[in-house]
Amino acid sequence: GMSKGLYELVINGLYGYDEWGRPSGYIMYSTVSDPNSAEDVVDELATLITGGRLSPENRELIVEKYNTALHNKNSETAVKVAQLMLSVTPEFHTTNIVRPTDEPRDEEFNNHYSEEESYKAIVFIDVYGGMDSFYMLSPHSDCSLYAEYADARGAAGLNENDMITLDASTSNQTCE
Repeated sequence: GMSKGLYELVINGLYGYDEWGRPSGYIMYSTVSDPNSAEDVVDELATLITGGRLSPENRELIVEKYNTALHNKNSETAVKVAQLMLSVTPEFHTTNIVRPTDEPRDEEFNNHYSEEESYKAIVFIDVYGGMDSFYMLSPHSDCSLYAEYADARGAAGLNENDMITLDASTSNQTCE
């Protein structure tokens, strides 16, 4: 969705292609501020991305992570970290000034179901990279599928001492 699109835009830029599918140019952001000044870069990005509405708390957090990336990597990576962090702030997703009240919401907004009703939720986890079924639920060493898992994973496989054993005895899973 949108989060993945913003991530790709920040990391890879926006590429254009000609009629034969060849890259014909790209749009990429580079800061006009001193890239070694986290405060200046975050101020510049906050003006561009949130219209200057970034809260002091979010600004402080983004400056901190910018400095960490600048120290551990380089200014290009630090700018991308700041852009990604800005893209998930409330200020980015609204057109008004975010005013936290530190007060609980009205009960009418908190209780959409009664305690007598069962509650179901859909949890969506968007994992970028190598998260597959063999990594999410790996067969443990006392299961016949562990050898297949270890062979498929090789050096990337989890060691049995690093796994948490789950009790699946009441399920219809092959391994209990």
